[in-house]
Amino acid sequence: MYTLDEIPTESSKIFGPLGSFGDGIIGLKSGNEVIKLFPAALSVLQEIYVDKYPGLRVAIASSSNTPLAVKIARKSLSMLEVLPGVTVREVVGKGWETGFEGNVQIGRSSPLSADKSRSHFPIIRRETKIDYNRMIYFDDCIWDDHCYAVMTYCPGVIAQSTPRGFQLDEWGIALSKYQQKFLRPNTSD
Repeated sequence: MYTLDEIPTESSKIFGPLGSFGDGIIGLKSGNEVIKLFPAALSVLQEIYVDKYPGLRVAIASSSNTPLAVKIARKSLSMLEVLPGVTVREVVGKGWETGFEGNVQIGRSSPLSADKSRSHFPIIRRETKIDYNRMIYFDDCIWDDHCYAVMTYCPGVIAQSTPRGFQLDEWGIALSKYQQKFLRPNTSD
């Protein structure tokens, strides 16, 4: 978001197919750029919304580095659709009380910082009351190892790097790591 310079408006909307669910808002113009979800992110958010993963909840930890980038990110979440008429923000809000914002930590303004492991994650844990050992974190940063920092300072979080943007194979790897963490060895003979 830090490279963008315009907050999306109603005239910014780009319509198109939302997979097999029909058509909706698949992109938003911001100047000469288009904000859109990676195809795998769209697919997983759709699965979350239709309860393929009962009880799974979503949080956002973004270190967008300018106040404008934060505004663009928040506006995009409330406009991009996952299903016709269902925005990303609605999927992120699923399972939480109406109006709850503790699971959405975007920016670097105090109390947030560039170090998500020391600001965003402690706030998300406090606000959601979900322990680190129940969290999976995906990060697409290619210039810093945020995954290492989060796993180091937020012990128990499973972190998955997504250097090509969120991909289905990385989703599967992270889910597998999470399941392995909670598998109990069979002690009966």
